[in-house]
Amino acid sequence: MISGEVTDAEGALAGASVKVKGTNRVVVTGIDGRFSIAADAQSVLEVSFLGYSTKEVPIAGRTQLNVNLKEDAHALSEVVVVGYGEQRKQDVSTSVSSVQFDQIGDVVVSDFRNALVGKMPGVQVQLPSGDPESSPTIRVRGISTITAGSDPLYVIDGVPVERGLLNINTNDIEAIDVLKDASAAAIYGSRGSNGVILITTKKGKTDKLTVKYDGYFGIQTVSKKIALMDAYQFALAAKDGHDNAYLDEVPTGSPDDPNSIRPQSYHRIPVELFPYLDGEPGLTDTDWQDAIFRAAPTTSHNISLSGKTNNVNYFASFNYLKRDGIVIGSDLEKYSARLNLDTKYNKFKFGVNFSPSYSLSNRVDASGLNGIVQSALMMPPVWPVYNDDGTFNYQGNGYWRIGNDYQHNAVLNPVAQATLRSDVVNRMAMVGNAFAEYEFFKGFSYNISIGGDYYGTHNDRYRESALPLLGHAYYDKPSNPTGYSSSGFYFNWLVENKLNYNTIINDSHAIDAVLVQSAQKETYVGNSVNATDYPNDYVQTIGGGVVTEGSSNKTEWTIASYLMRVQYGYEGRYLLSAAIRADGSSRFGKENRWGYFPSASAAWRISDEGFFKKVNALSFVDDIKLRVSYGETGNFNIGNYDHFATMSKEEYILGTGDGLLTPGYKPDN
Repeated sequence: MISGEVTDAEGALAGASVKVKGTNRVVVTGIDGRFSIAADAQSVLEVSFLGYSTKEVPIAGRTQLNVNLKEDAHALSEVVVVGYGEQRKQDVSTSVSSVQFDQIGDVVVSDFRNALVGKMPGVQVQLPSGDPESSPTIRVRGISTITAGSDPLYVIDGVPVERGLLNINTNDIEAIDVLKDASAAAIYGSRGSNGVILITTKKGKTDKLTVKYDGYFGIQTVSKKIALMDAYQFALAAKDGHDNAYLDEVPTGSPDDPNSIRPQSYHRIPVELFPYLDGEPGLTDTDWQDAIFRAAPTTSHNISLSGKTNNVNYFASFNYLKRDGIVIGSDLEKYSARLNLDTKYNKFKFGVNFSPSYSLSNRVDASGLNGIVQSALMMPPVWPVYNDDGTFNYQGNGYWRIGNDYQHNAVLNPVAQATLRSDVVNRMAMVGNAFAEYEFFKGFSYNISIGGDYYGTHNDRYRESALPLLGHAYYDKPSNPTGYSSSGFYFNWLVENKLNYNTIINDSHAIDAVLVQSAQKETYVGNSVNATDYPNDYVQTIGGGVVTEGSSNKTEWTIASYLMRVQYGYEGRYLLSAAIRADGSSRFGKENRWGYFPSASAAWRISDEGFFKKVNALSFVDDIKLRVSYGETGNFNIGNYDHFATMSKEEYILGTGDGLLTPGYKPDN
């Protein structure tokens, strides 16, 4: 274990990323700048933090390392996306963090968000379980709501999206910019209160055709198992428990008393434990964690073609990812493609960004109540995974409560759960937009963009009859098979008209103004069906059983927006920005349908002042800037129809005598 501290010129640096080079092992420094990470004596640590130069530190047999990071002056000249425009990083007067592809491209992840751990201050990334398709939780400057959604808004090449992020290819990303404070996020109005994550995908960079391939293969394993008792230790602990219950109620008794004189069933020791208590060798001793966990391979292949000419810029890619989960029965397979194409003709500019993707995953109930992992931790190690005839053993499912009730909890065989339940999810997503732009004169242009995203998912589940229900009443009895099938489809379209003007007057006064009109609508259609009474397990689709329940749903929401922003800079030293956005959303009632979200910010780059440069004691400072900002944001992540009085189904007894059960409706909201 390697320990140490990461510092900068001011002292301890919290939130820095410390990674073992060439692996997926990464930790984040605490508030005191300290870290601990498992690494070999010959490994190299990569220490990084936004705005600082990444440093590689050979361990060279040491167990204690102190790392000092220096600010990266080059990062200040980077261009960042600020919503409906771009700025040089040094000219930004609001709180914006950025990550470039070279900072996340070598991190092996199935979801690009997992690669953001420790990359940006104020952006908290909570990593999920070992489920290959589980999504991380991202919070920008904490949680800003109690009753509405807490997820940030994601914008991919100008298109706001809410789902399908798992299908994005990390290799297609050029940069990720996060609008963190209210002044920065107010440009997205009623959707900016949780922060905004802007994703810019790649374009061609060189005049020649560039073909790139990258791939990897790796093995994932559980880094640490929970230390549990083996079968012999379990037998001793179980005996102690039964003895304690016996002696507590029969103080005159002895731990050596046989079962035959112990009055209560839970006083008695299960007879299956006596061989273990006698120390007989070669008895069943199952490590249930080894039974459910595995060394899971993961592989990825990515190929891209890119280039540009005087009038055309293009980027195309294809990615394949296959990742097995560390819990048996779980895996993810994903295909994605992308085409980014821009072309110019005189004062016209046209372009298209298009990215389809498809994924197939097999899910297991790994972390739920009585799920696979919990069951593996609870299952007595004296029971085997399989019987002698190859069938699953279910003695843990209440065998010790049949006949003599020893009062041991029923636990369903976790390997059987992973094997005899199927949960398959198909996902297809398409995100893209097409735009046309005309430049009336230098610096003044009009742009129209039509885009959107489509996301469809289909889920089939089946529980085989060989898997009993949980509890001693069912023990090893076959269950009634159950099936479930659901589909959901989202279609979201967006139309934006934008006027942009930018100019520099007398090489000192920089002005950038933008005026935008936007309209967006999303439609969701979904249905689900349950079935049971399957005659056998050969046909596991809904048609193989008897449909017992079904439902369907259709919802819509719309939002209309107008916004204006003006940015001004004088010689890069004095920076001003002001914006206002008006949003009208169908999710709110008529009296509160429109919201207005102003913002303003100012910054002063002290390091560019003559008096600052004359102070030799401050020569080590490359850039220092003071800024102040104000902004208002909103959160429209509420139900589509919460402002309506809605109805739900109810049954009434009507008529004379005993009456008739009649379906109807009742007020619900």
